[in-house]
Amino acid sequence: MLWRATLAFALGVAWGGTGGVAFAAAVRLACVSGAVYLAGASRRRLAGFALHCAFLASGALAASGPLEAAGVSRTSAPRSFVVEATVCGLGGTLVRPAVELCRGVDVRAPQREVPARFLLRTSGEPAAASAFDGLVAGHRIRAQIRLLPLRPASNPGGRDRLAALQRRGIAASATLTRPELLVRLPTRDGFVWPGQASFARVFRSLRRNLATTLSGHGEGGALLRALVLGDRAGLSTERRAQFASLGIAHLLAVSGLHVALVASAGFFATQAAVRRMVCITRNLDARRVALAVALMVALVYAGLAGWGVPVRRAFGFFAVLAVAISLRRPARPGQALPLTALGLLVLEPPALFEASAQLSFAATAALWLGAPRRTRVALPRGIDGTAGLLFTSATAIAATMPILAAHGLHTGGAGLVSNLLAVPWTSFVLLPAALASALIAPFEGTPVGHASLAGLGQLAQCSLDVVGWASARWPASETMASPAWWAWGVSLLAILGSLRVGSLLARVVACLVVVSVLGRGAPAGVEPAAPRAVFFDVGQGDASLLQGRDAAVLIDGGRAVAGRFDQGERVVLPALRALGVERLDAVVATHADVDHRGGLEVILRRMRVDALWLPEGWKSDPGFDGLVEQAREAGTSIVTLAAGDPPRRYGDFALEVLWPRRGEPAGSRNDASLVLRASFVSDGRTRGRVLLAADIGEPTESALIESGALLSAEILKVGHHGSRGSSTAAWLERVGADHAIVSAPCHGRAGLPSREAIERIQATNTRIHWTGEVGAVIVGFGPHSVGLEIRHWLEARACSISHRAQ
Repeated sequence: MLWRATLAFALGVAWGGTGGVAFAAAVRLACVSGAVYLAGASRRRLAGFALHCAFLASGALAASGPLEAAGVSRTSAPRSFVVEATVCGLGGTLVRPAVELCRGVDVRAPQREVPARFLLRTSGEPAAASAFDGLVAGHRIRAQIRLLPLRPASNPGGRDRLAALQRRGIAASATLTRPELLVRLPTRDGFVWPGQASFARVFRSLRRNLATTLSGHGEGGALLRALVLGDRAGLSTERRAQFASLGIAHLLAVSGLHVALVASAGFFATQAAVRRMVCITRNLDARRVALAVALMVALVYAGLAGWGVPVRRAFGFFAVLAVAISLRRPARPGQALPLTALGLLVLEPPALFEASAQLSFAATAALWLGAPRRTRVALPRGIDGTAGLLFTSATAIAATMPILAAHGLHTGGAGLVSNLLAVPWTSFVLLPAALASALIAPFEGTPVGHASLAGLGQLAQCSLDVVGWASARWPASETMASPAWWAWGVSLLAILGSLRVGSLLARVVACLVVVSVLGRGAPAGVEPAAPRAVFFDVGQGDASLLQGRDAAVLIDGGRAVAGRFDQGERVVLPALRALGVERLDAVVATHADVDHRGGLEVILRRMRVDALWLPEGWKSDPGFDGLVEQAREAGTSIVTLAAGDPPRRYGDFALEVLWPRRGEPAGSRNDASLVLRASFVSDGRTRGRVLLAADIGEPTESALIESGALLSAEILKVGHHGSRGSSTAAWLERVGADHAIVSAPCHGRAGLPSREAIERIQATNTRIHWTGEVGAVIVGFGPHSVGLEIRHWLEARACSISHRAQ
């Protein structure tokens, strides 16, 4: 009954959370189900059916209400103002915390509408990280903010963060523009426990100080920080990619293993202490006291670890079992698991759509459902040691692989082998070391404390070195294209069959089948098909792909800021996979500005790249150092390009270099940008040309015009994001493009694109495609199409154009 009720509620949440049923319809279904249950109470089957329908309707109600509320109060344009609002929830990370605000009022214009619920983040600067310390749900605050509308995924392969936020009722996002001006008002909008704010401030300060202390011991300390706090911000993108490539990224997330170890330590320590106190043992059950203490210790650690969904699942599971044992009831995991899931979904319906929750519950359910029916223990009789670990790993990997595939985060077959070593090492060495480091951290200022932390950091550093060594020799792809329909069917049959058989061989075979089938999925059919040019939406940055039927060249990779975000990892890499790109013939860094070359380092680490193209004079620019070092580590050849080099042909398209000139100083970094012209050829004739102007301005445009270079193109990638000092009238006339691509955010704060540049382009009757307005732009040059085939990834929306000089 409990399993069926949980499943019905989850189906209702999925139904309502995807917009499949309106809130009013869910209310009617709930009323009808209740009436049928009361009318047919004497008929067992009818009453049971009505009860399950009631759970289904309840789940739909819980999910559809916030979704509809967010849709009603969505904002369409950015604005800055002073708001008074109530804190309705807390979130974010240690580096960039966030609060959810509701019941907001514009202080200066109370009549203006404020979204019913919106997410407020800090700027990400270290000084602003403590802005929300001491805030708890129910507090009323006043703050100066900049409100921004939400938008869906704007590139192929992008995660739909809009839907995720709207399921929580969030209609807009906002940035805290002046952290020092945030004040907590004396009024409260809800009940706040006495001392709750002080406790929250101390707790968050403890987390932040612990993270800072551990990160002070290098990469090893950052690994300890990830294991004990669940915060991976201290680990580089490269390190996280190494864990993912080996299929052991789950070890970096705080989950049931961590909570179980902490709770067990608390239980056995308390039980031993109580049994030694004879006067207490006579009147109390030592086991009950130990369970109560273990539960409190697990709760404190769960909060310290960030209270994520896997942590909540593990704590809820342990709490249900502890209560059952204390009441002398049978401790049945088969009841604790659905009860924990039902409680989590009732309190937080959007968790159903989160990958962390799906992976956590799927792995746990598979291990329980796949256990022998008579005993329901973890392993069949006769399987232990290494075989038992292989059995558990194969079961968990097979059960979670479809979820990873659905989220575009495939793990390779290396996980089946690497977990045999990584799980025991983490369980018995690394995790205890991480927990010990948390206890030692407050004494870091003493010689003994510092030496102890340094030693634990070195132990973790050795583990990282082994992971790096192994991933370099057994690389696996962690982001793949969407599997075909038949792959899902084969995988489901393999998983269900292995759970019924229950032998070690069946589990291993099923795991290998699922990994091989889902890991070789065909890319989704993104139209227009290759040959094509794709201009990604990377905000105020550049990233473009030239893709033929047998070759692909990536030009720039968007912005990356260490420790905060990397558009190469978040945007470009998933988009390449979604477009079916498995290797790149060349990666081009037009110049060393971080909004162009920043995201390319992760591309060189995670994909096979034959060559890195750099502009003439790159050796004198230190901005290229990190990129060049990564290329050498990856074995990618480095090619220096300049005007006059022979065109490079890649089947469907050819590339010629127009700028910079070899041996001539080009002035600024922007003026030294690589300017390329691509020609798409099919059946012996040119189907279209693309001119990519990087960040050049008026001086370089004039020099190119005077040089007599061939500049004509049907597609112009507008220089310097549409700045006022680029795209001169003479340049536009010489290029003669039919379409202009502007890579800039919709409501950027840097004043790009400028109104002057846009007006000059419009004066030539050139159609403008602005990535901030329409998302990624895909231009097809297929042999069977008439003219150019252009697709926008999003429906056009109104964007603001600035007068500010650039």
